[in-house]
Parts: sequence; C-alpha cells; structure tokens
Amino acid sequence: MLGDIILQHTGKVSDIRIVDSERKKKENSVRATGLGNRIGEVTVIMNYWNIQCTEGLYYGEGKGEITSRESGDKIKVTEYGVGRVHGQKSMWRGSAFYQSLQTSIDSKLYSLHGLVGVFETEVDEAGNVIEKVWEWK
Repeated sequence: MLGDIILQHTGKVSDIRIVDSERKKKENSVRATGLGNRIGEVTVIMNYWNIQCTEGLYYGEGKGEITSRESGDKIKVTEYGVGRVHGQKSMWRGSAFYQSLQTSIDSKLYSLHGLVGVFETEVDEAGNVIEKVWEWK
C-alpha cells in the first residue's frame, strides 16, 4: 500500500557519459533540491546508470545522498527503476531504499532510515527532472 509522499524534488541532469555504446549504457548525474515530508528542505545528489533494453524501454540504477539544508545531516539512497520514452520526455518508475549515514536518531533524516519508497520521475528533453517518492507501507 502506498503511503504519503515522503519527498519531492526538482533538478537537472548533468555529466552524461557513454559507458558502452554497443549496449547503449549511459551514466549521468542529477543535482536537485526539494522538500521532504518530516525532513524539510533537502539537496539531492545522485549518480545513475541506465541501459536500453528495447526500443523506448530502459532499466537503471542510482546511488546518492540526500542532505538536510537545515542541519547538514545526510542519508544514503539507492534507486532501481524502469524508464519509458513518451514523446520528448522519459518517465521512470521504481523503488528507492534509504539508509542513514548519521549515528544520531535525533536527525530528521533518520526518519527515512529503513524506508522503501516508490518513485515516479519525469525527465524532459532539456534534462529537467521532477521526482516524487511515496512511502511503501
């Protein structure tokens, strides 16, 4: 069952790199800012790789960290998803896993520790990214 939205952020794709042109494998980075339910304003930095499975269908994985703008606390996030091309945009759906990098349970970000999220991400042709993550209960 899906719960509340735990994170919404917007950002930009950068540093696109072709890893394997025969397999159509690419890497990129995303820098974003957003607002998390329970955690306040955050900065998100992610590195992704994706590979084309068939025409218009992609599989990808990402790793990164979310930093609280208020306290500087950080939490690690790992995402796995499937993307489809829709005209000038690609839509990604998948799962996100959160693990605390802080030892203090007093950190607002610690509330994400151990949560599994379900995300939907839209990327336009200019590399603008919008992502929403819901808690998977």
